[in-house]
This record gives sequence, structure tokens and C-alpha cells, in this order.
Amino acid sequence: MGFHNGNGSSGKTRAALPPDVLAAIAARVAVLTDASAGPTACHRWLGSMHPRACGWPRVHFAGRSWSVRQLQWLIAHGTLPARVYRTCDGEPSCVNQRHMTLENPRKKPPQPPRPPRWQKKLSVRRVKNLRRARAHGVRVVEMARRHNVDESTISRALRGETWKWVT
Repeated sequence: MGFHNGNGSSGKTRAALPPDVLAAIAARVAVLTDASAGPTACHRWLGSMHPRACGWPRVHFAGRSWSVRQLQWLIAHGTLPARVYRTCDGEPSCVNQRHMTLENPRKKPPQPPRPPRWQKKLSVRRVKNLRRARAHGVRVVEMARRHNVDESTISRALRGETWKWVT
């Protein structure tokens, strides 16, 4: 029927659906959606919920169970994503297309890369201080003695060969 999303590479594939099938999906979803609160409010799903997956809204169509949020995304954007996230915190059963995104809104921000184990003698704060001290004319030998590390370790950090991400 054209619902295949099995390439696994990008998590999003084009769904080649005839207009009548897309209209049938939209009608089925619309019947089971309470949108009486308005276009920007949460639209509560009145149909079945997945019993083990934290209550995801589900609908049976074309012989299988579908995520309503994926189908809403398909209706709105023409693609069938691997995962759709809610941006609202109000109603757990919200299926409003305006409250959906492909990005996880609760995902932690990216962390700076961790230094390899051999770089653990210094820290980000120490490298910043070393670079400031060097700009003020402090010699590498003095810095190495003060921080109890080899001169080459200090020199590489100052030149940016190590600790490149520290500005």
C-alpha cells in the first residue's frame, strides 16, 4: 500500500500514497480526535492507546496498528517518519499536528567532547589559565613546574595540538 518505512537510513521516507488512501486516513483520524479546544490547543485522542508504550495514541488501518502521530505527520507533510515527538506537556494523548516535531524536545544538549585519558592531567579551566598566563609572558617551564606536568604537555595545549575545543 505504500506505507513502507523500512530503509532505516534516515528514519524518514517518502510515502507514495494515492490521494483517496490519504483522505481515508485523515477521515479515520479526524473522527477519533477531539479538536474542540481550538486549533492551537491540545487535540485529545479518543481512540485506542498502546498498552505498553506509555499510552501512545494508536489506530488500526490497512491491517495493522499505526502511531496516530506518525499518521498526522504523514497527512500534514507527506512523509512517514520513524518517530514523532510532542512539544506540548499538557495532554499525553495530544495529536495536534502543530504540537509535533521530529526533534526530541527533551533531549539533552550536546556535550563537549571528553578528552582522551592521557589529557586528564589538565582541565578545561587549567588550559584556559595556562593560555592566559602565556599571553602575559609566563614561561612554559614555570607553568609545567607549577602544574606538575611535562613541558611538552603544556606546549601542546598552548599550541592547540591538544585541547583544541578550549577557547
